[in-house]
Amino acid sequence: SPGTLIAARALLGVGGATLMPSTLALIRNMFHDEKQRGTAIAIWTAALTSGIAIGPVLSGILLEHFWWGSIFLINLPAMALLLLLAPALVPEFRNPHAGRFDVLSSVLSLAALLPVIYGVKELARTGWVIGPVLAIAAGLLVALLFVHRQRRLAYPMVDLTLLRRRAVGGAIGVNLVAMFAMVGFAIFTTQHLQSVLGLSPLRAALWSLLPSVLVGGIAPVAAALARRIDRAWLIGAGFVIAAGGFVVLTRVPADDGLFTLLLGASVYAAGLVVVMSLVTELVLGAAPPERAGMASALTESSSELGGALGMAVLG
Repeated sequence: SPGTLIAARALLGVGGATLMPSTLALIRNMFHDEKQRGTAIAIWTAALTSGIAIGPVLSGILLEHFWWGSIFLINLPAMALLLLLAPALVPEFRNPHAGRFDVLSSVLSLAALLPVIYGVKELARTGWVIGPVLAIAAGLLVALLFVHRQRRLAYPMVDLTLLRRRAVGGAIGVNLVAMFAMVGFAIFTTQHLQSVLGLSPLRAALWSLLPSVLVGGIAPVAAALARRIDRAWLIGAGFVIAAGGFVVLTRVPADDGLFTLLLGASVYAAGLVVVMSLVTELVLGAAPPERAGMASALTESSSELGGALGMAVLG
């Protein structure tokens, strides 16, 4: 049922939410040289985008030939390898002064976000009715309570002083905008390939590989350019490139347009990957090593929030 699927996805989300910030925090503490750290983050970003590109193709093959549940089971060998190899190969780092995890803050953050996402989706479905508006208002009110609690705690879940640093708070806001656009339009691309052009999941995924091939090589290029050009200019250029891709997408006809769709998707994804790779490096470089986990978690949270809002609003 949809409820079972959503619950399973929520559990997967909990696992992913612990994994991604942990990897970035380790990079921050393994590479103290700024040049090496920039290269490591570029490789991390390239690996991430490559996985996103390969996933739909593998899923398409499985859906063509096997039971639909195989798209979930295929991940289990990778998780088994992680559990076996990570303790032996990955160095440990812990903040010696970390406080206790605040469960109530975690509950408040969920209680703030879920009603807002629900309200936006319901407004899109039903129009301006009182129920969704009240849900959004309730979520925003809980968000204020969450911020108030973070200010009072000795060991907050979100360190607001970290967010006040321009390199951190500004970069996280930029990352949210980039993910809003990327995830929202990725949904559009998939729907156009399958629902409008009538392609099978496998053929749609194979066509989607073309933009991903271009995007995979962009992050290392951005890292190399960041050694010679101010990151702010590069991030601005990335957004301009992405905007050009979105303009191309406005020319996609309703009944065809495969080439135009792939061209627009390639251009906007390339621009946004430049933004996201540089933003990640900015945040980790600005955060003290002992707060690398929190900084990377904030970056990941902004990515997930941006993606969720992209699906809700643009959907």
